[in-house]
Amino acid sequence: MKLHSFVAEISFFSLIFLGFVIPPIFNTHLNSELFIQWNFPWLQLIYAVIAAFIFLIFNEKQAGKLVVFPVIFTVSLLFCISLFIKFFSSLPLFYREAPLQVARPDSPVKWIFCIINFLAAAFFEEIIYRFYLADALFSLISRKSAAKFWIVFCEVFACLFFAAAHLYLGVFSVINAALAHIALRFCYKKCGSIWCGVCAHFIYNVISLILL
Repeated sequence: MKLHSFVAEISFFSLIFLGFVIPPIFNTHLNSELFIQWNFPWLQLIYAVIAAFIFLIFNEKQAGKLVVFPVIFTVSLLFCISLFIKFFSSLPLFYREAPLQVARPDSPVKWIFCIINFLAAAFFEEIIYRFYLADALFSLISRKSAAKFWIVFCEVFACLFFAAAHLYLGVFSVINAALAHIALRFCYKKCGSIWCGVCAHFIYNVISLILL
């Protein structure tokens, strides 16, 4: 399924951009209970359903294959990025931000809720930021010009907005998110399937929670 009308495509892009890309930037007070109380993630599931709808509309060539090695490689790369940022942020010359309060689920039911939360969030973010945003923007621009500058512009555009969505976690989390976006976007482009990025993103989040 594809939106053939330019007006329809730009309207759809504007709706997604204003409804799902811009709001997280201003949620600087995303509740402190985000990683403490593990309730059933209704909101994350709603976002995941919306992401699935976007995927169905714009997916044309996805084979749906999951390749193990790119997933392992991407997860390893994400952890290397995190360790580098953590080391960098611990240097004496940097201001110490208040640590994010994180609590592991304390019951099997809460672990299930946590896993659903992480899976839905990973799926939503991979669809919006890796699958849709840069390519949809370039599709709109390339009707007039397909210059390489616009390819780079669209990639940087998506990266910056994904990074900005993590402002509520602090400056170093923004840097970490920007580098993670590059790794996950590269994974998506090399594999030709969004599922490798979803799995890598999900595994990284779960292991990070366990190791905190």
